[in-house]
Amino acid sequence: MQLNGAKERDGRSRKRVLVVAEGFDVSVPKPWTPNKRVICLEGALRDHFSSCGKIKSVCIPLDYPPYYPKLETCFYYSVAYIEIWGDCAREKALQRSGSEINGHKIVVTAPSLPLKRSLRRALKSVKNDRFCRSKTVMVKGYDPSLPSHFIKSALRKHFSSCGEVMEVEFCDHTEGIFVSIYGEDAKKKALQLSGSDMEGSKLVVEKPPLFVPRTPGGPLTPDDYMTGRLPLSERKANPNWLDDFRIPRN
Repeated sequence: MQLNGAKERDGRSRKRVLVVAEGFDVSVPKPWTPNKRVICLEGALRDHFSSCGKIKSVCIPLDYPPYYPKLETCFYYSVAYIEIWGDCAREKALQRSGSEINGHKIVVTAPSLPLKRSLRRALKSVKNDRFCRSKTVMVKGYDPSLPSHFIKSALRKHFSSCGEVMEVEFCDHTEGIFVSIYGEDAKKKALQLSGSDMEGSKLVVEKPPLFVPRTPGGPLTPDDYMTGRLPLSERKANPNWLDDFRIPRN
């Protein structure tokens, strides 16, 4: 069974391709912010390439000014990295070159493999930035007797209509699961799913607490933890990451 699963995962990875789209409109209409404009464009690109396969992610890099960056003052580039799963996804995506999005012709290219180090770094940076701009909700009411991997998979599917589900994480220090979603009005859409049914259980979707007690179920103390936005890879690399986010309360 494990061997078959490995073959299946290997087949999926071979079918996953990366293409780069350029040439779309970079203007930001008033009163929009660059962040809102990027999310809207990423959604338009996702729809534009949906016929090429299953869209794993659409990433447009945002650039921030030095010192006290704000989403209102940042700008974005006229380039998008698009990951697609599916048979002949690369060929189908390249055929979209020359097509129009909002009256602007786009150019689609596919970088050669293996990816250059600079491109790998750019992709990692963009994905980490998207995680930081995602919105998090806390989910309760699921069946805790189910395997954790099944619960995570079901939650990803359940909240996929709200945007791109970046992470589903159990929290040892409080009841519930944190679900981080990236997309336009992601948190609003997710909160509207409170009371919906998932595998026979009625979910409760809430805004996450600002502070998480050190002791599960205990009162807030000066050593409470703030629910920070640290990428999963960095949390795995640092088992004591919660200590780094400890915030004294006056």
